[in-house]
Amino acid sequence: MQYKNEALRRIKKRDPNDWEVVALAMHFDCPIWTEDKDFFGIGIATWNSQNVEIYLMK
Repeated sequence: MQYKNEALRRIKKRDPNDWEVVALAMHFDCPIWTEDKDFFGIGIATWNSQNVEIYLMK
């Protein structure tokens, strides 16, 4: 997969099992909807459920 190495580099110290989610977010250039703090601070925007709900209520 094209993004595997970069995804692993970003997430490996937190939870390397999450690399696929990171790779997909990089491929589609989209944020990650998560409550998992392992994704915070890896250079990809994250949305939690509360933020998604607020956005959808607009």
